[in-house]
Parts: sequence; C-alpha cells; structure tokens
Amino acid sequence: MKNKNLIVGLIQGYNFEQIRPFIVSLKNSGFKGDLHLFCSNIDEPTCNKLRKFSIKLIPFKETYPFFTDLTLIHPNDFFFNQLKTKKMSFWWRRWIMYYFYLSNLRKNYSKILLTDVRDVIFQLDPFDFKSDEDLCFFLEDIRMKINICEINTQWIRDLFGEEILAKLGDNYISCAGTIIGSPPKLQNYLKKFMEIIFKIDITKSSPQAVHNYLIYMNLIDDFQLFENENGPVLSMHHKISDTIRLNKKGLIINNNDKVVNVIHQYDRHPELIKKFLEEYIIKSPLLWRISGKLLLNWKNIAYIVGKKILKAQIIKKLQDFKNNAWTILKKRLQKFLLFF
Repeated sequence: MKNKNLIVGLIQGYNFEQIRPFIVSLKNSGFKGDLHLFCSNIDEPTCNKLRKFSIKLIPFKETYPFFTDLTLIHPNDFFFNQLKTKKMSFWWRRWIMYYFYLSNLRKNYSKILLTDVRDVIFQLDPFDFKSDEDLCFFLEDIRMKINICEINTQWIRDLFGEEILAKLGDNYISCAGTIIGSPPKLQNYLKKFMEIIFKIDITKSSPQAVHNYLIYMNLIDDFQLFENENGPVLSMHHKISDTIRLNKKGLIINNNDKVVNVIHQYDRHPELIKKFLEEYIIKSPLLWRISGKLLLNWKNIAYIVGKKILKAQIIKKLQDFKNNAWTILKKRLQKFLLFF
C-alpha cells in the first residue's frame, strides 16, 4: 500500500478566519494525506475547529528548543545541544522545528510539503504533479533575479557578504515558502540547512537566503527547480496582476494552460483576495455535521465582498437559527437569502 503524503506548516497568533482559505481549499483539492501544524498563541475555539478537520496540532513556545513536547527531539541529536547557546530571531524557529520534527517522524510518508499557511490556497492536490527528482524547489517570477530584488539582495549580503552575493546574484529567486520532497531528501536538505546556521549570524536576515545559498552553491544534490510560470506552484509576490490567467472555471492556470496546484502569496493581489474571500469565506461557513446539525459559524458569516459587514440585526436573525433543525431552516431560508 502506498504511503500517504504529509503537509507541515506553522501558525502563530492566527484565528480560524485567517487560515480558513488554506484549510477549506486543501479539503476541496482532493488531498487525502495528513496535515500537521506547529501552533502557538492559537485560541481554543480555533484549535477545536482545526481538530474537526483532523489536523494534528503541535504546540511550540518562543524559547529553544521550542517544542513543548520534548519527545519530538532526539536528545542525542548533534544540533540539539549545539543550539542551546545560539541566539536567533523568530524567522529561524520554523526551520529548526522542521529539522527536529522530520528527523524524528515515526510514520512513513511518500512525500512531504513544507509550506507557509496564511497566504496559501490549493486548487489541486499539491502532490499531484510529475517531477524528475524527489526534491522540488519553486522559483518566483521569472523577471526577478536575486540581484534585482532589494530584499533578497540584502538577505544574502547580511549573511554571506558581497562576494557570495556576486556569485548568486544573477540567479532566479527560489521561494523558501513551499518545498516538496521525499522524507530522506528533505531531511538531507534540512541537515545542510542546520550546518549553515552555525556559520552565520541568525539574529538577522531571513532563512530564504540560506535556501538560495544551498541551491546555487551546489550544496544540494538531485533536486528539480520549477519555473514559476510553468510549474505546480505559483508565487505571486512579484507577479504582475495583468499576467494572471484564469481558465473557464475561474481557476488560475500557468503558461502551459495547466491548473496551478498551489497559489502562494495571493494576498499581494486585491482581485485574488476578493476571489478567494468569495470562495472560501462566504460559502464555507455552511458546514454540516453528519448527524444533520447545523455548524454555522454565525459571527464570522459577517464577511461579504467589498469589506462590508452584515448589520447587527441580521446577525441576530442568523443566531436564531443556530440550534434549529432542517425543517425550520427551510422555512426561513428564502428570507435569510434576501440579506445577501
């Protein structure tokens, strides 16, 4: 039997509405694997909603070694003891947790996606694409090289200096926010990542600088780089809005006319925020238990397109439905819809 796939991400200080597009779009994408989220400062109502989607939550704290459950870290791991005296900014926390968590993952998976959460949605199963290698990285917009982007230039310069910047600068930016690979390949990548950590000042800059350093200094073997406009992941940060292409079903497609599996950084484009707000915020609160009880998230249904909100009396009418069965809902549904 083929092993399942796994998605790993991190959420900190978010409420459910902020990550609803990620969760609901993933559920609708056909993905059948597991989702594990490192979580910190997440309220209990949000945690309860996430658990209803069968999401494994892994609590963490701001101080090293971050995990509240230390059984997730092997005490004999070389990096575990070496990092005790290492000062670091919050940017780096996720990567260290990635390394420890995947190194001690007890369940076998075919492939793993390491991903951002808040600004990611899924149009298809993120693993449903062909690749030549077991480790996949994804480029940003083809117009943008490292030495053209001021932010990435500064990140490389801060960590590695002008000489390395000159060597790497003419390469296209690989986004560290989405990485897919087999467990052995990802573990090797993360081990290389950790080795670099001890040679640099990680109180500043961004892990994306290390990510691109590993790729373009040829420190990682046997990986595939996907172009932004022709691959399964579309990073939108540098994307020109006029070049975003949709098919007849309203799905975002790449230059090969294929539906893009993963849309990253969609919040850089107001028209995409509106599109996904309509798709995953307005429609998605109408969820039902198998038993038939209504699961409406009454307060959060106050979202409508254009940043308008429903008036207080409408919310009160919605709350009246909360504990009612299907029969009452059917009688009032027509009146209910008039408010939209």
